[in-house]
Amino acid sequence: SNAGLVSWVAGPGANAYTVRALGEGHQTSCHTNGTSCEVGQLMCGQVYNITVLLDGGTGYNDTSEPSATLHTGTDKDRL
Repeated sequence: SNAGLVSWVAGPGANAYTVRALGEGHQTSCHTNGTSCEVGQLMCGQVYNITVLLDGGTGYNDTSEPSATLHTGTDKDRL
């Protein structure tokens, strides 16, 4: 699979979240009203910094520090 599941604790006053995965020359994201989101279109052999943006109803106004680092495997890692 080329996706990763990201989950977090709800922020106060949050209506929705966007999760951004920023890799080397590649970025992808997902949007949710819950506290988990599956980030798709990840590329093999990348290191992604994961950031969660909180929407409190007035637009995305609160950004977490990169809260996790995701290392994807290579084609050689597939069984």
